[in-house]
Amino acid sequence: MSVICLSCTQIPCPADSLDVDCDMMRSTFKIQSGNCLGTVFFMAETLTNPPVPGEGRCLMVTAAHVLSDMPSSNATIFFRVKEGTGYKKLPWEIQIRANGVDLWTRNPRADVAMMRVSLPPNADINLFSDGMFADDQFLSDFRIHPGDELRILG
Repeated sequence: MSVICLSCTQIPCPADSLDVDCDMMRSTFKIQSGNCLGTVFFMAETLTNPPVPGEGRCLMVTAAHVLSDMPSSNATIFFRVKEGTGYKKLPWEIQIRANGVDLWTRNPRADVAMMRVSLPPNADINLFSDGMFADDQFLSDFRIHPGDELRILG
C-alpha cells in the first residue's frame, strides 16, 4: 500500500522511501506566476554527478503551455522544507524569461518544456534520473504488457 504525499501534507513520506509513488510526489511541486498555476517535477541531469540542493542545478520538467502562459519573467515554485514531523511551504523564485526570451526549451512535437534550475538548499526533494525511464529491455524484463496498470509522473 502506498502513502499519498501532497505538498505540505501531514502524512509525510519517509526520506529513505523506496516507494515510487512517494518518490514521484517528492519531486513534484506547484509553480505559479500571477494567476497562472501548474506543476513541475525535477530530475537529476546525470546519474554520475547529481545536483545537491543549494549547490547545483537540475532539470525542471513541465508542460510547455504552463510556462508559455505565465504572464511575467519570474515564477515561484513552492518547494517543501521539513519542519518537525511535517512540512512547510518554501517559495523559491526563478526567472523563466530574460528580455522577453524564454529561458526554457520546448519540445517541438509535444507539450513538454525543460529548464535548468537551482534548488533551494533546504528543500525536501527526491530527484529522479533518466535511469528511471523504462526502455524496451525494462518492459521485457519485467513482463509489462498492454493492459497492465501504469503510473506516469506528470
